[in-house]
Amino acid sequence: MASFSRRQDLERHIQLFHLPPWLYCSSPGCKWRGGRVDEYQRHKNTHSAPNFPVEEQACQIYDVKLILGLIKDSAGSDAIMTARRIAVDLVKEKALELGKQEWLEDPWGSPGELRNLAFRVNCAHEIHSHSVVCHGSSH
Repeated sequence: MASFSRRQDLERHIQLFHLPPWLYCSSPGCKWRGGRVDEYQRHKNTHSAPNFPVEEQACQIYDVKLILGLIKDSAGSDAIMTARRIAVDLVKEKALELGKQEWLEDPWGSPGELRNLAFRVNCAHEIHSHSVVCHGSSH
């Protein structure tokens, strides 16, 4: 069980454990996807392409802040599940736009997701006025 007294910590938790990756590498042939801007910054340094996008917004699969806002504004207990379904649909939409068949088959980007799959299934959140408690199998 984890408790989050800061909204920023809760949002990071949701991004990493409950939503599919929202950033991708636009370098031809690269399959990298991730959910943290600092990881994207480190990853882009592995490429020597001169026109590599500097801003993460140019490599967004979907707007994670919009999804986090939906969760924040929702009073329902299934807000994270609903937001997760929307995010997966947005990943699939971007996959069609970019011709990324592997995203259609695996919108979660398996390697990072497999280690957290059991947690994703069992995690439930209690949102209180001053804190959020996540009940899950591990963190």
